[in-house]
Amino acid sequence: MGVGILLYDYCLTFVAEVERCWSARLNWALALFYLNRYLALFGHVPVMIKYFWSTSDPHKLEVSFSRLEGPEVGVRWRWY
Repeated sequence: MGVGILLYDYCLTFVAEVERCWSARLNWALALFYLNRYLALFGHVPVMIKYFWSTSDPHKLEVSFSRLEGPEVGVRWRWY
């Protein structure tokens, strides 16, 4: 859900960013803005690849996050 909120915020503010930042000359403040904005967005990609990429490795630890699966709620760990 957090990534969804992050993407929603990017969609809402993208037009303002294009108007105000893309035509401006690059300086240290604008560089920090881009670093802050896009590192947060693209920093999730390696994490999602690591946890959702399927593999045939028998020693991979599979993590499944569930809302309600049986009496316990939360994270279940399975070894293959």
